[in-house]
Amino acid sequence: MTKINLISDYNVNNQMEVFKKMKYSIIANDYPESLELVKTLNNELKNDNDLTLDDKNPELVFVIGGDGTFLKAINKYNNQLEKIRFYPIKKGGIGFYTNHNIVEDDNDVKKILAIDKCKHTYEYPLLEVKIDDKTIYTINEAKILNDISPQQLDIYINDEKLESFKGSGLVFSTPSGTTGFMKSVGGAIIYPNLDLFEMQEISPVSTVIFKTINSPIIFSKEQVIKIKNSENLKDKDNLKVISDAKQIATDFKEAKISLSNKKVRIIATKMVDRTTLLKDIFVINK
Repeated sequence: MTKINLISDYNVNNQMEVFKKMKYSIIANDYPESLELVKTLNNELKNDNDLTLDDKNPELVFVIGGDGTFLKAINKYNNQLEKIRFYPIKKGGIGFYTNHNIVEDDNDVKKILAIDKCKHTYEYPLLEVKIDDKTIYTINEAKILNDISPQQLDIYINDEKLESFKGSGLVFSTPSGTTGFMKSVGGAIIYPNLDLFEMQEISPVSTVIFKTINSPIIFSKEQVIKIKNSENLKDKDNLKVISDAKQIATDFKEAKISLSNKKVRIIATKMVDRTTLLKDIFVINK
């Protein structure tokens, strides 16, 4: 059974976190094996005095599924990320975030419950996405999209104008998110332990009289990207702003994207070699 009177292996400003009681929640996909694991975990945890089920204000969130389920958890607890540790368990498709913990039998379930035996905590950077007066934290990618007509956007880097853009939109990604949509539109893969973020144009208009930079740009925490929506654009009905697969706005005057000081913390029972993970998912040259 769990032993939550522990000193965590996660270090914040060189001070160790101490947990005596924890509130937890479980988020899972609808695969039969995932739902069975949820049932097993709840049965094991219901008599544990150190863990209390609390879906509104958890400190520990078990995520059972693939990366899509993990993003769902990030969206659900978006305004509480700094106080939560996530415990993802892979039961689904591709798992960059959930590959840290894999359950195959009852012995693996016991490992999950032995939280004090977890030797690794990974930190992942977040984007801070401000859409007018609304702030969202993004672990994967944020997109500004118009699939129907060219969207007109003015792009600024630290208040200095870079360009006026026309096209289907823009995508911004954290390092861990660059293996997803960013890669599919020609962006670079950034190794996940770097505090960087990336911007890429999506299907820009390119003619003999109008061209944009049309190249991925990588930024540090020193840059803030400001996007101003064209006031002259008549067709705004098809504009969408999406963060981690969730639509967060349909129109805006100004958006600001930067690296957040907040990070997502993931508990892991094993070290995951990022190079091996990239190779297993993308490389076929045997």
